[in-house]
Amino acid sequence: MANTNVYRYGKQDFVALPVATGTAVEIGDMLKLDTGLGVVVTAATDNLALHAIAMQAHVADSGATTIRCSLLKPGVVYEFALNAETAITYGDELQISGAQELKKSGTDPVAIAVETNATATKIRCIFMSSVLLTGDAS
Repeated sequence: MANTNVYRYGKQDFVALPVATGTAVEIGDMLKLDTGLGVVVTAATDNLALHAIAMQAHVADSGATTIRCSLLKPGVVYEFALNAETAITYGDELQISGAQELKKSGTDPVAIAVETNATATKIRCIFMSSVLLTGDAS
């Protein structure tokens, strides 16, 4: 993600998310929960544990135990990279594609596009609340 501010607009709710001392996190990273700790999303199967967006970087050897994160909630708009140039229509469902990317897919969606773009490489979207993220992570 390269320490990119992905937040665009909307009222955010923040949390101090615990992270393991050896974990590197960049600003704008999608984070999942793993045994109560924030971990960077790396695969589509992380959809059921998606929890927050990092608003603060964490250097692996910094010794810090928490970072400031924005909780996922409808109404907060972010802009994320897509896995490939894609035609996106407002309301399209988006799935985690891999490390910090989204793709257009109705299978286990985590976000919804809030713009239309015929040749999108990035898309503005709202994430579903982490409470709403349920489905088959296969």
